[in-house]
Amino acid sequence: MFDVSASASYQLITFAKWLAATQKPEKIAYASMTDPFLQPMLDGARSYLTNHGFSSAVYKLYPLETTDFTPIASAIAASKAPVVVLGTMPPDGYAFIQDLIQDKFSPKVLIEASGPDQGSAFIKAVGARNTGGIMVPNTWYPGSTYYQNAEMVQMYLKMFGGTANNISADVAEAFSSGQVLTQAVEHIKSTSNSALQAYLHSGVTFQSVQGPVKFLPDGENGAATPFVFQWQKGTLQDVLPVGVGTTKPVMAVKPPWGAGG
Repeated sequence: MFDVSASASYQLITFAKWLAATQKPEKIAYASMTDPFLQPMLDGARSYLTNHGFSSAVYKLYPLETTDFTPIASAIAASKAPVVVLGTMPPDGYAFIQDLIQDKFSPKVLIEASGPDQGSAFIKAVGARNTGGIMVPNTWYPGSTYYQNAEMVQMYLKMFGGTANNISADVAEAFSSGQVLTQAVEHIKSTSNSALQAYLHSGVTFQSVQGPVKFLPDGENGAATPFVFQWQKGTLQDVLPVGVGTTKPVMAVKPPWGAGG
């Protein structure tokens, strides 16, 4: 088994590296659904940041069936942690922001595993004036300058129509797998499973629309660099890694609720 896309534990690493490089160690409030994808995202970032001097002001886990997030949000607000990292799906992600607004607690940095990437649904849930500065990770975006991305986007639009912004990241994930397999087959000039497995494990770096691919012994892509997006002036902008597809800087401080930005 080989995973071309970033595994769960890597999804928030780009964010964690940026935070450690640009902010002095401070308290962070963490909360996550006990989901096999979301919790490893949170814990991967927490492990990295803890190793770089950041402390955990709050660490709360909650089951899928949770419907009232007020107690957890209140604990986060009471901690006054300047950084909040949430392992959420859209519904609980929206609820946390709504509760934090009610608590009048606006952290300096706020990132959710998912929810802020849902466009108009996110804006409707939290209010357009409350989106500014909120961050969310993802493994791909249409404007990426990585290998063959422009060609893939053009090919997709020719086949299915629509706009580039309507292309799901699932498309890029599938296409990336095909890219890596193609490069491997062309290099060894064989479709032998054993030969392909040996080559994929050889430490070679492949290129994909999601960025470089280099497999670790367990099949994870150790070279994966997930993107981070941030709401700025009413639109979701790709901001990390710096210089990949954009030169827009990451805002150091999230505006207060209702301040826009």
